[in-house]
Amino acid sequence: MPLSELQQRFVDEYLVDLNATQAYIRAGYKARGNAAETNASRLLRNAQVKASVKLGRQAQAQRTEVTADWVIDRLRVEAEREGVNASHSARVQALHLLGKHQGLFKDDPPPAAGVNVNVTVGVPFDPSKLSDDQLRQMHGLLAAARSPGPGGVPAGG
Repeated sequence: MPLSELQQRFVDEYLVDLNATQAYIRAGYKARGNAAETNASRLLRNAQVKASVKLGRQAQAQRTEVTADWVIDRLRVEAEREGVNASHSARVQALHLLGKHQGLFKDDPPPAAGVNVNVTVGVPFDPSKLSDDQLRQMHGLLAAARSPGPGGVPAGG
């Protein structure tokens, strides 16, 4: 069954900023506040809406050429950046996000396949809270990313 006009507007608005409540309101639904939040969440669980959002996200990824691999590679580059243009806080944040992606932190389980993880860049991160084992794991990830892969080309490059 195809989406209603209102549901399609919701999908289109949701793809703008991934804010379901605001997309619900901008699409023209009447509910506000908690009712809008609840109804928007319910809409995202609707099979047809969910499928339409998935297709829209895939189209965005193709159009913008921003894939999970691209993001992870850029985080790795930032984590390894040194010199005049390097930022310690950006490097630590990139390492944190890479570690989070790998499930290195007890409070941050690895994401399930197909699940998007929303992160806020600039959130304070205290590397002193990492265990020695977590630091070794992060170091191992970076070392593996720098080591030559097939044909002598570094992994990820």
